[in-house]
Amino acid sequence: MSSDIPSPVAESLPQLVREANARLGDAPALSCILPNGWKAELSYRELDQQSDAFARYLHYEADVRPGDVVAIQAPNILAYPLALVGALKAGATVSGVNPLYTPRETKRQLEDCGAKVFVGFDVFGGQTDEVYADGIGAKLILASAADGFSWPRQQLINLLARRVKRVVPEIKTPFLTLGRALTRGAAFHHMTDELEAHGDQPTFLAYSGGTTGVPKGVVLTSRGLLTNIAQVQSLSPEALGKQGRTGLLILPLYHMYGVYMLATSLSTGSHLALAPSPRPLSNLKAAFEQTRPDVFPGVNTLFAGLLEEDWFTDELASSIELTFSGATSLSPAVAEKWRAKTKSEIIESYGMTEATTVLTTSPVGAQNKPGSCGVAIPGTTIRIVKDDGTVAKTGERGEVQAKGPQIMGGYFKAPDLTAAAFDDGWLKTGDVGILDEDGYLSIVDRVKDMILVSGFNVFPGEIEDVISSVPGVQEVGVVGIDDEKSGELPVAFVVKTDRSLSAETIAATCDAQLTNYKRPKEIRFVDALPKSPVGKVLRRELRSML
Repeated sequence: MSSDIPSPVAESLPQLVREANARLGDAPALSCILPNGWKAELSYRELDQQSDAFARYLHYEADVRPGDVVAIQAPNILAYPLALVGALKAGATVSGVNPLYTPRETKRQLEDCGAKVFVGFDVFGGQTDEVYADGIGAKLILASAADGFSWPRQQLINLLARRVKRVVPEIKTPFLTLGRALTRGAAFHHMTDELEAHGDQPTFLAYSGGTTGVPKGVVLTSRGLLTNIAQVQSLSPEALGKQGRTGLLILPLYHMYGVYMLATSLSTGSHLALAPSPRPLSNLKAAFEQTRPDVFPGVNTLFAGLLEEDWFTDELASSIELTFSGATSLSPAVAEKWRAKTKSEIIESYGMTEATTVLTTSPVGAQNKPGSCGVAIPGTTIRIVKDDGTVAKTGERGEVQAKGPQIMGGYFKAPDLTAAAFDDGWLKTGDVGILDEDGYLSIVDRVKDMILVSGFNVFPGEIEDVISSVPGVQEVGVVGIDDEKSGELPVAFVVKTDRSLSAETIAATCDAQLTNYKRPKEIRFVDALPKSPVGKVLRRELRSML
């Protein structure tokens, strides 16, 4: 692929929002559609003004300075993009926290990134109290699904959540509501300080497992994100840069794939509808009916699930013109059924958090090759390196390595891990792939032990640490097993010293300390684990025992 690097679509995400406001004003930028069909909307002007207010609150009242971390943990509600843009306007670095995390996992990330402000979600209030029980220092702001709705509807949503459904608990930790923070920030409207960080400074701290170990912070920049968007759009500018589309975002905004789609929508002056509660999938019916999206980003399991839903009719599916698939491989069978259902073009991409989002993608209009995830985007170079360290020839398999402007600056406070992630300036992806004669990349395996569950990185070591804490467990090894729905699922092999120890006891500990997709599908008791001469568990041999 050409070494020419396209110019970023803007210098920063805040600049992108300001320019869109100047150009589009009252046109819808974002909406949030609840499962019952209630809809709230923000225009480009409202997004710009309210994110300004949040930035001023952070700067003048929360004492946030450039480089400080604002962590956000919430589903896809209007508060999320508003807080994200506002934090970047204040010069902060944003770290998205998985809403499915247990208190233990949330606390670990907040401590690791040193968050100065934590924007949480009121429904998670009980868990938030657990997070703050041991002295987390981040100032707490709570968002609500009601944020962005009209005042009467806000009152009704809050009444239903607190008194009828009782999904919002009483919260003991001192906090400020996001609405109150916006009001306070708006009082500083006369202040004209330019606060935001330069586009090349760290603006995202996205937590990923990298290639080994527990999740760690990946340092990314606004320039990297906005250049990545320009790289993809330059392959098919008429289709991918088209203005005024409507997208439906089910992918979580805490994940860089979700942030990428948000920024892409803003860059094209489009309307992006957010779906905050995609489980069960029937919750999405109202969103599809009201938005009739022509752009739909997702993952293999989402497409497969929707195809099984009776309400997802041919008529509803017919509005979709572009489907973006990423995070995990798209099954050829699912792709074929999806094309037949929607008649849409499928843009399949390959990337990773350490590459901001995208490394390769299939150009619009080009013939998609089964099992391929496209070609390297402009300004990005892909090579395949064999086990002996030599660069593979066409058709030979090896580790996928990449260079490009979207590649991470490194792992947060982890120079040794950063150095290990690169080979003479090339990012080592940990994936095994093949490049064909036309430059199309196919991913065929993984170098490391990572388990990929519905597009989420799951690392055996974290699960093993939790299971090892159970009394009566001597040793444990975790590997992934193929699963038609999720791609892979973790399976634990346990050597026990207490004969009465049950799989149910271990599962209960996992339920308490690990988010759902990290919990082992199966727990098998064995007499011994296969090991190398130096005592390392041989996961390859464990897999052969499945």
